[in-house]
Amino acid sequence: MFAIRRRVRGLGIRLLALAAAALILAATFVPTNGGGRGGYPYAIFDTSVQREYQLFAVEPFAVAFLAAATALLLLGRMASFAAGVLLAFGAQSFVLFLAHVGAAAFGNPQYNSFRPGGLLGVVGALLLLAAGLLAFLSIARARG
Repeated sequence: MFAIRRRVRGLGIRLLALAAAALILAATFVPTNGGGRGGYPYAIFDTSVQREYQLFAVEPFAVAFLAAATALLLLGRMASFAAGVLLAFGAQSFVLFLAHVGAAAFGNPQYNSFRPGGLLGVVGALLLLAAGLLAFLSIARARG
């Protein structure tokens, strides 16, 4: 009975982390800012701007890839490390996408206007935080 619960809990944590990775990846392509009155929406990965700006997309790509890999490969073997990685990536991604939401929502209306990409990233980051927290709680419960 306990083994079944542990497997279901592990599956839930993995699914949360994979959903978070998918949302963070999607948030990289969905516009985060509408461009204000000028109306030019841009995303974190935007091929219409200078090529060096595309390097900013490496960070969310790396987070999504490493979070998925951590959930799939390390959660069973190195559970404490995996939980810490998920929490750290979740916190870091939350701050990153919250900055995009804040700039779009509260920036100069001449140049900034809200678009949903930042919000997708915030939700993905919160799911990643939840996966890491559930993993830590699962470890603590198993150790008694």
